[in-house]
Amino acid sequence: MKEQAAYSIPILGLVEGVHEYRFEINADFFKAYEDSRLSEGDVIVDLTLEKRTSHIDMEFSVSGKAKVSCDRCLEDFDLPLDFSEHLLLKYSEEEKEDFEVVYIRRDRDSFNVSQYLYEFIHLAIPLVTTHDMADMDCDPEMLAILEANEFDQEELDENSSNSAWSALKDIKLD
Repeated sequence: MKEQAAYSIPILGLVEGVHEYRFEINADFFKAYEDSRLSEGDVIVDLTLEKRTSHIDMEFSVSGKAKVSCDRCLEDFDLPLDFSEHLLLKYSEEEKEDFEVVYIRRDRDSFNVSQYLYEFIHLAIPLVTTHDMADMDCDPEMLAILEANEFDQEELDENSSNSAWSALKDIKLD
């Protein structure tokens, strides 16, 4: 992934105090990441940055929508996003990262937030996504197909005649 210049914040000459930034994230942002789970979205990120003598506090407010696939009916839909994240930059002799704390050198001229935005958005998307999360209904045609092909697990277990597994049931482990 190549850093995206639009998401770089100049920090070297920044005066102490509160600064605000706004980033618009769309399909072009996600295309920069080769294995992105998302390919489309309209997301606004408002960043409130507070620079202090010893550190920089970053508060990200994220809102918008990301296009995801419904795990029930496989139809794409816009999943609403509305969350906040926090990131702390501390000055140090060597650059390294911990959970929610990034250590940077004092002479660093800028800080790119694109990778963090990418991770924040992806982590906000549940592993299982359904239309219910967007107050929408699934595709009725697909639901009809699912209901027609629904099977009864008990019936499947009773009709199973795989002799290899049946023979294992008779083994006593005493």
